Amino acid sequence: MKKNTGINVYTPKRGLAKNIGLAGLGALILLVTVLGYGKEFFPHLRAAENENLPSAHFPHEAHMDFLDCLDCHHQYENGENTLNEADLYEGNPDIQCGSCHNGKKSFPLLRAFHRQCIQCHEQEDTGPVNCGECHEKS
Repeated sequence: MKKNTGINVYTPKRGLAKNIGLAGLGALILLVTVLGYGKEFFPHLRAAENENLPSAHFPHEAHMDFLDCLDCHHQYENGENTLNEADLYEGNPDIQCGSCHNGKKSFPLLRAFHRQCIQCHEQEDTGPVNCGECHEKS
C-alpha cells in the first residue's frame, strides 16, 4: 500500500488497453529488478552543483517501493502531468532530470531536487532534509 505523500499529481483516466500496457511495463520493471539488473537499470543518481559539498545520493530503486513513476517524473502542460509512462525506459535521455531542469528549459536541477525532495521528506516526516544528510562526505 502506497503512502499518501501529499503531492497532488494529476492521474488521467486510462482505457483498458493503456492499463494493460502499464501493467506490462510494471511487470517488465519487476522482472528486470528480480533478475538482478536493478542497479544497472535504475542507477543511483548523484547530483552536485556546488564544489563545496559532496554530491547528493538519490536511491532511485528504494523510492520505487512507495511512489508511482509519475509522482516525480513529469512534463506539465496547462498544470497537468502529460508525460507518457511508456517514455520512462533505460537510456532515454529525455527522462533525466537535468534534460529539462537545466536553467534554460526549466529552473535548475539543484532547485528542482531541493524543492521536490525536501518538500516530500518534510511532508512525510521522514528522509533527509538538512544539507549534510544528503551531501554526505565519503
